Amino acid sequence: MKYQKLVLYVLCAIITLFFASCEDNEDKQISKPYDGPLIKLTNIETLYSDSAVLKVKLMAKEQWEYANGDRLFPKGINIVFHQNGVPTSTLVADKGKYIKTTDTYNVTGHVVIKGINENKKMTSEELNWNPLTKKVTTTKFVKIETPKEELWGNGLEATQDFKHYKIINPKGFLAKNVM
Repeated sequence: MKYQKLVLYVLCAIITLFFASCEDNEDKQISKPYDGPLIKLTNIETLYSDSAVLKVKLMAKEQWEYANGDRLFPKGINIVFHQNGVPTSTLVADKGKYIKTTDTYNVTGHVVIKGINENKKMTSEELNWNPLTKKVTTTKFVKIETPKEELWGNGLEATQDFKHYKIINPKGFLAKNVM
């Protein structure tokens, strides 16, 4: 009888330990919310106008839209700025991102802005465009080419039509021979 009680106690202890070691994994499982794109669009063309006058035309091969309102342009972005419906400058980049919280576009890779009327060209590896202030800025290296000169340095502040610009930390200047 003592032997049977001992076996019963040992069995109860083993069963108790077994059930105590089992955890409810369902309660402990942490579900991670989906943070990928909600919508993927291809070959997009977006027109921004004011009083039926075209201001900006944005084109991209792909646009991903996220729940927080951000947009990603992983296969490049092409923006044409207009004044009174007439194109004034273009911005082309390898990649782009619209950040909703700051209402700005950040473009990276090979970034080129061209002023159409003034025949100016700026290249950089990164640029920010704010549609509200109509300004483009960067802290990165920039190179500006005009028919008469080449300028380069770090940092830039410019109008989106690229008529007015300022290199924050100029590094060099090269005058071209113009005949």
